[in-house]
Amino acid sequence: MKDLAIVTFLWDDENYKDRGRITFGAGHVNKLGRALRRNCTLDFDFVLVTDAPESQYEQFTEADRIVPLWSDWRSLGGCYVRLKAFQEETGKLLANKRFMWLDLDIVITGNIDHLVDHDHDFWSWVDVNPPTPYCGSVIGMEVGARPQVWDDFKGSSSKAQTKHYIGTDQAWIGHCLGTQEKTFGREHGIYSYQKHIYFREQKEKMQKKANQPYDPALPEDACMVVFHGDVDPSICGGSWVKEHWF
Repeated sequence: MKDLAIVTFLWDDENYKDRGRITFGAGHVNKLGRALRRNCTLDFDFVLVTDAPESQYEQFTEADRIVPLWSDWRSLGGCYVRLKAFQEETGKLLANKRFMWLDLDIVITGNIDHLVDHDHDFWSWVDVNPPTPYCGSVIGMEVGARPQVWDDFKGSSSKAQTKHYIGTDQAWIGHCLGTQEKTFGREHGIYSYQKHIYFREQKEKMQKKANQPYDPALPEDACMVVFHGDVDPSICGGSWVKEHWF
């Protein structure tokens, strides 16, 4: 096990609202793993946390290690199950010292060393739906750095305290930690597909159709595009996705 891990989660959720259009599986995992190796020069383990049966592990060809998904708070739905990564004992299953988790529907388009090679002991992508301070698509920490996120979570009663924020695990993280933790945003190369890229794609199409010089949909400084919400790279036809998500 290495000091640094980049982690992703895959579990079966029959209640996922876009299940008919979007199917997460080995393809997403393997594409993310390959993209990480192309775009991170640091020494890291690519770790998959999953409820897939052990007999299916061989399909995850890019994973360095597979950790069986725990069941704690999974019954609450959403992504509350990920909160246990804040427990030091669980964090040590992921990395010796430091890890960053990424959603499966992220497209990595450039070097991401700067997102993990720094002195902060907790960090996140800044949420693009204020006032929610952090987005659960990108969360990183030193192992055991913020144990209160796990220790203080009491299920439905804690969930009820987060109605002022959007999301599940990210809402609790924001409520529990406040708003002063380290965040990365567009100035660091992380873009939202819905908020930042989709409209650039539409503009590019219109300019091309009119035979005009066009602004590329993918900004030059982008290192990562997050497909949060009801979109996914598998249903996006942008040429930049085909270039980077394979």
